[in-house]
Amino acid sequence: MRVLWGIDKKEALDSEQAMFLAQSWFSLVHSSSLDSHRVRCMNPVNIVRELIDLIDKHSKPNLGKKTDKDIKFVCLEAREILSDDFIVQTSFKKLSDEIIPYLTEVGESAKLSTDKFKHLSFLLKDFFNECSVKYMNLSLASLGQFLKGNVTEDIAFQTLSGLLSYLIDSGYPIESLYSFCMNILVNNKSEESQGSISNLTFLSKVLTKELSDYKIIFKIYGLETDHSVPERIGGFSLRRTVDIDTQEQAINKFKEERPNVIFGTTLITANDDRSAGQKAKGQLDDILDLLRFELIMSTLRVDDNFISKRVESEQVKLFKIPNIIPNPKHFLREDDFSLMLSKLDKILVTKYIERETKDKLMSAFRFYRLGADTNNHENKFLNWWTAVEYIVRTGEEGAIIGDVETNLTKVLLFEYLKRQLESFRNSIFHCIGQPGKKAIKRFYIASYKDGY
Repeated sequence: MRVLWGIDKKEALDSEQAMFLAQSWFSLVHSSSLDSHRVRCMNPVNIVRELIDLIDKHSKPNLGKKTDKDIKFVCLEAREILSDDFIVQTSFKKLSDEIIPYLTEVGESAKLSTDKFKHLSFLLKDFFNECSVKYMNLSLASLGQFLKGNVTEDIAFQTLSGLLSYLIDSGYPIESLYSFCMNILVNNKSEESQGSISNLTFLSKVLTKELSDYKIIFKIYGLETDHSVPERIGGFSLRRTVDIDTQEQAINKFKEERPNVIFGTTLITANDDRSAGQKAKGQLDDILDLLRFELIMSTLRVDDNFISKRVESEQVKLFKIPNIIPNPKHFLREDDFSLMLSKLDKILVTKYIERETKDKLMSAFRFYRLGADTNNHENKFLNWWTAVEYIVRTGEEGAIIGDVETNLTKVLLFEYLKRQLESFRNSIFHCIGQPGKKAIKRFYIASYKDGY
């Protein structure tokens, strides 16, 4: 987990419950938290929605048999999530008690029954229609009860994890959730802030407010001066200038005219600036794919930042584009890297390994670099997955997923165990107090400090 240093000195955190809530939120959304400490992907709302979609596909002639395995897997996962979720078991217990036996029967049966599918689908849709509307407000109310001492820490943590997963699925980037923790729960400087309970109430207002319209502007590099592009395409206007007046130096520098730069502008309805930016970036990627298809030969690159102008308030800010999949931050030390290179050299010169295997091994490093250098999460995933395939197997026919599971799982587990122990070690140091200089040097504690 990532530790929120100096938590006991924050005025807004006026109770043990408030400190627990802030620390849990901080760790669940911190970009450097290990996966096992991060907010989980699935929650009662989106797991049920996914299962409804799979069951609907099952009724189609060409997709029925292909979805059988997926439905069984998702049913068992949904059973676990619905059974463990505090909000579901207190506010939607009657519906969940009807659904869970069907999830068990479908997930564990050898043959899927059409009649049971239909009844399960009706139950799931009823549950989704009710839970999707109420889940967030009920979760916030439960956290409010926790701050008053009426709910246990285990229930509060599970509720918080479900809430954050729901918010991410609703379109909030993880950067926005981190900002809510630091700027509302921990360091709320607004006049409404009178302690942890009022801060949570303020956060509830932010999360339940109506969606707003945002004017999103991206900066695109690589277009040659004499090359013309359509003025409008796919909801974006493409121009070489930006019509925004502001005194902010960073924004004025961002919108400077340059020969090889165009600005893509669109209007997005979203929860907040970062959500709007993330949504608009996905749309812009689709447009760039079209422009690069035989219209523009030069490589186009989008700046890491974007301008967001909230229409109703004329507020203009500069943000960094949220990255759905961050690059790893676990770097090799120089001596470990040298050791890896020496072992790699021995592999590449040995006569006992085929040339094709050696080429694929070096290609794996190339695909890893290509994945790390792109901000598009689909390209990142595809490049990294190809690198994994090249390392795991060469030459043979058939599905490769089995070989990946067999050959790679143990390596990943050993590496992850080491990182878990490092995280646990540093958490212990935090619990016993600030470690001394000798401990910092011996156990590399300095590399762990968050700096927030």
